[in-house]
Amino acid sequence: MTDEQMISGLLDKDPLALEAFYKRYRALMYSTAAKYLREDWEIEEAVQDTVWLVWRKIDSFRGDSGLSTWVYRVAQNAARMLLRSQRRVPLPTEQDSIDRMLEHARQGEMMHLPEAQFQAEEVARQINTVLLNLPPENRELFVSMDVRGESKEEVAERLGMTISALKARLHRVRKTIRAAAATEASIAPAM
Repeated sequence: MTDEQMISGLLDKDPLALEAFYKRYRALMYSTAAKYLREDWEIEEAVQDTVWLVWRKIDSFRGDSGLSTWVYRVAQNAARMLLRSQRRVPLPTEQDSIDRMLEHARQGEMMHLPEAQFQAEEVARQINTVLLNLPPENRELFVSMDVRGESKEEVAERLGMTISALKARLHRVRKTIRAAAATEASIAPAM
């Protein structure tokens, strides 16, 4: 089934089209939600919300971009709404080293100790401090790309940059954030 056939089926509320949609886009929805959420049940809830929203709102898909792009944005919004309802701030995405470090601290054998929880919170605070101290154009670039998930083309056009300049600057910003997180983790009290 092509995306066009799937969209047509979803518009007609065909359950087979919904099943085909889920099979094709399941991995995209899970990986997108996992960038924002920590727990498996939260990710699953965001995926279910995404499927439900696509089922209900497929008529709002304009076709300006691919279906996968639209599904990605719907999944992002579902994850963010879940975060908002829990009053948590998402960690910067696409920062595997930061995510791994926080995950290890959160799931570590000593996590039941207040010091371990404190260390993980300090790393998150340090990342936030670095973000707040970035020059405004770098902060906007990072938030646009890694938090909002906007495309390189959109952000480059808005900021008046070439895509290669955008990639280079984003790399430097991410490197700064990683270095700050690593420094914070290394000076935290030993457990």
